[in-house]
Amino acid sequence: MKSCWDPDPKKRPLAKNIRNTFGSWSFRKKHNDIFDKAELKRIELLNLKKLGPEFAKKPHSKAIYTSRPLSYFISKCSSINSSLFDSNEQAYISKELEFDIESAESGSLNVPATLRKRKINELNIENDGK
Repeated sequence: MKSCWDPDPKKRPLAKNIRNTFGSWSFRKKHNDIFDKAELKRIELLNLKKLGPEFAKKPHSKAIYTSRPLSYFISKCSSINSSLFDSNEQAYISKELEFDIESAESGSLNVPATLRKRKINELNIENDGK
């Protein structure tokens, strides 16, 4: 597979060789003409100088991404995570998780009547099937 990616098309395997490889896997003779046409097209492009290493060796300046080491980001995340589990923060998290949504829906939180969720029949909305 890597030989097919060589920047110099003359170093790539012939379409016939690729066909034979694929043919040994699954293709039948009915596909030979497709590979023969592809090989003729490849040779034609090579002869017309429309395919060659000079096209493959000039990548766009922004086409290649250079990765950066992640060790700084990993250590920073680790320190943030460890600070979240301080005793003060743990108490806050516990209080937050103890919130009972059922009691909030039942109206026991002294929520003004304008903010409470109302049932449709309380609103006296007529629905003519629309």
